[in-house]
Amino acid sequence: MTDQDNALFWAEMADVIPLKQQTLLPSAPDPQEQARKCKLAQLEARLAPLAVDPAHLPPIGADVELSFCRDGVQQLVFRQLKLGKYRSKRQCDLRGMKLLDARLLLLKVIDDVIARDERNLLLVHGKGVMRSAMAAWLPQIDEVQAFYSAQLKDGGKGALYLMLEKSAQARVHSRETNSKGHGSR
Repeated sequence: MTDQDNALFWAEMADVIPLKQQTLLPSAPDPQEQARKCKLAQLEARLAPLAVDPAHLPPIGADVELSFCRDGVQQLVFRQLKLGKYRSKRQCDLRGMKLLDARLLLLKVIDDVIARDERNLLLVHGKGVMRSAMAAWLPQIDEVQAFYSAQLKDGGKGALYLMLEKSAQARVHSRETNSKGHGSR
């Protein structure tokens, strides 16, 4: 560019007024997107403690009965669970699945069973690494109140009877049904 071209350019630009910088405000967050992100974060928080590396799972012998019972579950109720007296309408078969897929399906099935106001689930896991995963995972899932190896007719030590927490609606119903000292005499 020559001096003459430069002078001509600046002469043409002399009356140009620079545009004011506009600050763009972020758009309001989409409520559906926020809800989806919140639900995803909750799911990730539930999945995080459930190890998917077989090296992090304690090996469980095939002849060992799996058993777990949270504080607050009555012993009579746990004994009935152990004997297979609580029939479940739902069954979940995890045999042959990858641990990564199995833990996601397990949480989904548990949530579905509770949403249907059911409390029991027959969980078929087989006798391999999935068995060790169930022994490690299930006590970490808050919704699981108790579990015990199934009776032979339901899969034996390759399956579990699960007792899940009551739904909020079922808790209200139980409280109303079993309240003592309230009502007419």
